[in-house]
Amino acid sequence: MKENCPGFQPPGPPFRYRIFIASPMSDASCPLCASSGSEWKIVRGHPILECGGCGHRFARSPDPEAHTDRIYGDGYFAGDPGGYVDYLSEESAQRHSALHYLQVLKRHRIPAGAMLDIGCAAGFHCDEFRKAGWSVSGIEPNGGMARIAAERHGVKIVACELSRWQSADSLDMVTMLQVISHLQDPRRAIGQAVARLARGGHLLVETWDRSSLAARFSGRNWHEYNPPSVLHWFTRKSLAGLLEETGLTVVAGGLPAKSIAIGRGVSMMRHSTNGSALPAAVLWPMKWLPKRLRVPYLLGDAFWILARKS
Repeated sequence: MKENCPGFQPPGPPFRYRIFIASPMSDASCPLCASSGSEWKIVRGHPILECGGCGHRFARSPDPEAHTDRIYGDGYFAGDPGGYVDYLSEESAQRHSALHYLQVLKRHRIPAGAMLDIGCAAGFHCDEFRKAGWSVSGIEPNGGMARIAAERHGVKIVACELSRWQSADSLDMVTMLQVISHLQDPRRAIGQAVARLARGGHLLVETWDRSSLAARFSGRNWHEYNPPSVLHWFTRKSLAGLLEETGLTVVAGGLPAKSIAIGRGVSMMRHSTNGSALPAAVLWPMKWLPKRLRVPYLLGDAFWILARKS
């Protein structure tokens, strides 16, 4: 997607972590600490590795150069069992999530400023932040979603992969909501965000928690073990540690305000359990419910962290 990135230049390493970027990592090298990983599980032909140093679980894309175009095309947002049944139909839930985070920022007395939403999709979070007085921009590698965000909400959206994004703007807030686990190099991504944050600026990250009770109970059938769409599986501790290593101070954390459509929940469970007998029996009654009916998401296996640049 180079043609969609104004002023594109081959990306260089963040100023603090040259060793992790300049030195090519083997397929078994942990992207967080560069220690060797060993195979933990194979999901639909894709090995998930566990780092022998820090314990991080990760997967490698089978085609790194074309990963974003291949995985996050239009199908990912409509009908992909590993993505969304219909992303645009989830507008109300996405806006509710944005309002939740605006309340978090209000509680911590963080005033409106310049905000960048990485992986903004159709821009529902961007629009709510704009309404709350923020100067908003977004990055979205899917061109169709980026156009919807720009046309419907009138915000500046760059259709570009984060690794190819170039900007000299100083930011007060960067959000990465359900994005960090999909990126090939999360350390570098956070380094890019930190480099653009003004002193005292904040980074807000939401992702899934593999140390949660729901994840541990589900074991190897946890719905988020879904490579090659998902490439990283954090714990609260491991993500907080990564943020602190990149020059941030953790301010707060908690559970996101989430709901889920019946149709998406059924799709996720079928995809993660490969049609095994027990989940099929559990899912059978749900086929009588409206697929777009939304219910509170109460599994507690997602979390957010707010961190400040010192």
